[in-house]
Amino acid sequence: MRNEGETAALVRCDSYEEEKVQAALDRAVGFLGGYDAFFRPGMRVVIKPNLMRKSDPALCAVVHPSVIRAVAKRAVERGAHVLLAESPGGVYNPAALRGIYEAAGLLPVAEETGMELNYDTSDREVPVPGRRLKSLHVISPLLEADLVVNIAKMKSHTLAVYSGAVKNLYGVIPGLLKAEMHFQHQSVESFSDMVVDICDFIKPQLNIVDAVMAMEGEGPGSGDPREVDALVASPSAYAADAVSAGLAGYAIDELPMLRLARERGLFSGEVEILGDDPESLRVKDFVRASQRGNHLLQSKVPGFLVKPLESWFALKPKVRRKACVGCGICARTCPVKTIEIRGRKAKIHPKACIQCFCCLEFCPKKAIAAKRNWLFRAAIRVTGGRKK
Repeated sequence: MRNEGETAALVRCDSYEEEKVQAALDRAVGFLGGYDAFFRPGMRVVIKPNLMRKSDPALCAVVHPSVIRAVAKRAVERGAHVLLAESPGGVYNPAALRGIYEAAGLLPVAEETGMELNYDTSDREVPVPGRRLKSLHVISPLLEADLVVNIAKMKSHTLAVYSGAVKNLYGVIPGLLKAEMHFQHQSVESFSDMVVDICDFIKPQLNIVDAVMAMEGEGPGSGDPREVDALVASPSAYAADAVSAGLAGYAIDELPMLRLARERGLFSGEVEILGDDPESLRVKDFVRASQRGNHLLQSKVPGFLVKPLESWFALKPKVRRKACVGCGICARTCPVKTIEIRGRKAKIHPKACIQCFCCLEFCPKKAIAAKRNWLFRAAIRVTGGRKK
């Protein structure tokens, strides 16, 4: 039996022109019952976008302001009080938030639509009946919402494989506490299961994935823009991700968060797609992020050799010294404090690195790369495997 909400709308949108985005979103939400099915007069609506860091939306690390504008406009028109709230990585204070809002082009959006931008950086610890989490610190505005609109960006992800609606909810954790959560949940399985706990707790009622322009390659922060020309909307974060990730060729079993949600009975894995034909929007050569796991090693090498060789074969962050400006963001966001700034350049001490790739995610200069050493390349040749 299909879980409630496992319907998703997929619509073509080939530009961030405000009129085109508004028309596309209106059409998508129309397939889901229209805006009146979500927004009511007096309702406290919190828009939770992906604003992972201070970034120009053209780089595709953050949601485009036209998408946020389209949602806010329709919610305010229906008498809702709309607040945009996000906790990016790194320092979480009003000055940092204003800089992120300004870089993302949201100051004029707020003025035009009547949407409020959040500057309250308080949080509360709440009990969470999850599989990995028993409690969680959540930014206060999310806990006071009558309805949460989750607006994600379609991106590849070095740790989690894919970043969309489910992964976007990791941003409800305040500031640098995200680094602590990375430290506590170092494996892909544990981290992904923890994010599913968060998604199941927040339960966003409307999930939108900005896939007009996506990020491919070394996402979620250091990849490259890729045209997809789509918007996805769904009452289910899992369904929204299944459809948007499917446009890039990802199967559900390849996405740890969706696979775990399905195992836990939170997602059936079957989505009714309304709107445009997915095949007409599919990107056949979408570039995936390098993965930190040693799947080739595990499948080609005798079991007793896997553990001794893992550290040699592991995908690890490396500093591109020519691109590094010594800003220190990587050092501040590193969960295990294994990065220092020497001579205006970042230096990563590899022995303590847990391969969470927070440094790669938050570096504003793309000065961190995900690399394997020469032994991995030699193993590829010996085993006849293919580098992914």
